[in-house]
Amino acid sequence: MSYSAVIVDDEPIILESLKKIITSNFSDIKVVGQSNNSTDAFNLITSLHPHIAIIDIQMPPSNGIELIKRLKDTSLETHYVLLTAHREFEYAKRAIALNVEDYLLKPLQTDALIECLNKIKNKINSKNSQSNLINNYQKLLPEVIKHNFIDLINGIDGFIIFQSSIKDFLWNMKEPFIAYMFSIDEKYRNEIPKLESVFYTIFNTNDSFICEYNNHIYLLISDNFNNRSKTITFREMIINDYYINIILYESNRFSRLSKLPDIYKHLLAIESKNFYYGYQDKIINERFRNELSKSIHFDNHISTSSIIDLIRFHKYEDAKNKLFVLLSDIKYEKNVLPEVLKKSLNDLVIEIINNFTLTPSLKLKLKRLLNDEMLCAQTFDLMAQKMNSILDLILQELQNSRVIGDNTINIVYNYCSQYYYKDISLDYIAAKVNMSKNYFCTYFKKKTGNSFNTYLTTLRIDIAKEYLLYSNKKISDIAIEIGYLSASHFGNVFKKNTGMTPMEYRANQ
Repeated sequence: MSYSAVIVDDEPIILESLKKIITSNFSDIKVVGQSNNSTDAFNLITSLHPHIAIIDIQMPPSNGIELIKRLKDTSLETHYVLLTAHREFEYAKRAIALNVEDYLLKPLQTDALIECLNKIKNKINSKNSQSNLINNYQKLLPEVIKHNFIDLINGIDGFIIFQSSIKDFLWNMKEPFIAYMFSIDEKYRNEIPKLESVFYTIFNTNDSFICEYNNHIYLLISDNFNNRSKTITFREMIINDYYINIILYESNRFSRLSKLPDIYKHLLAIESKNFYYGYQDKIINERFRNELSKSIHFDNHISTSSIIDLIRFHKYEDAKNKLFVLLSDIKYEKNVLPEVLKKSLNDLVIEIINNFTLTPSLKLKLKRLLNDEMLCAQTFDLMAQKMNSILDLILQELQNSRVIGDNTINIVYNYCSQYYYKDISLDYIAAKVNMSKNYFCTYFKKKTGNSFNTYLTTLRIDIAKEYLLYSNKKISDIAIEIGYLSASHFGNVFKKNTGMTPMEYRANQ
């Protein structure tokens, strides 16, 4: 058997060393990917599904412990190894709590890594020998039915496996039928099993079906008075109990399940059109369908490169006007698919984040606004409002940084924005800009109005505020992520700067 591994560390020399040790000592372990930051590492590991992931504990923008916590919430069966330069018991205790395979100290010892990887190989082999698909039949069957239903609504003919299961289920539903559909934002993905459970507490399992696919929830019910009233009840429970605002799209009655592909395709087109009209009725049905169905034709591409060019040449007002004109034209024409428009605007903001100097706290805020507000907006007007607010925040910060207009200060800002989580001493940062420590302190204070230590502390505290308000991260984890090894030290610094402890700040905002 061959094994795959992903290695994660923000130091290139460590990545190279890990790769060399593995390839030199294990012909059956292949390093399939490597990353120097936790965001890319999460995407890499969840896409590659490696057998083994070796992860540094101290890494931007979140630490290795936080990364493994997120990965543990997925269905991956990856075995994790933590690397750290710290010998503190607190780190070891967290590693044990995460059930990682091993906890290796830097500088890395070759024998320790070899022993660790051999132990993981043996564990994988033992688990594989015990697996048996037949024993999982009952567990797999519901998912197989869902996948075959997805094939059905996509117009794929035939059922590849467990054919009788889905046929017996769907074809025993009494005609005529009604199909419903609503979109579900990615941030509510963890709620989908609960929504399915609520659905089957309201409907009978022998005359209804629910399935999630491609960020939409599809419902199929036998049409009768009771089921129609139950549909309204289901929608109200989602809104009132789970605080998820949905617009439910309803088909005409139909008798042949073979019509499902065309029916759901039509509902998707109506949803796209209604993005521009902004109807917020409980259920979009015959009353709006004729109007919304007229001339449904969408372009698949829009260009935002001119906005980037205007920002690059510091023409900030022109950039805002360009976005306004672009969105106004799109709203008038109503000819861009909502998902295409949102992706283009999301890509625009991500490109700005990656190519322009913005503070880490603003980057966190922008990504939150993108994911929690702009991308999940159900109407064009709300999406445009959120996008304009996002661009205003970006341009305001870029304008403020231009006021200083000093290359030395920009070098310091760029470095601190990238490596705020590291131990940045005055001696180090002064040497980076070829100045003595004393001269650098005077120079920085003259140009910015603040001491360097005040600037760095404010930078870290602003990041901490964002995490405290908009994440469930533990305060001790936040402390580590912004460069404080001691949670108590972080708490003292935070209170000195804000007048509140981190816990009080989180509770009072």
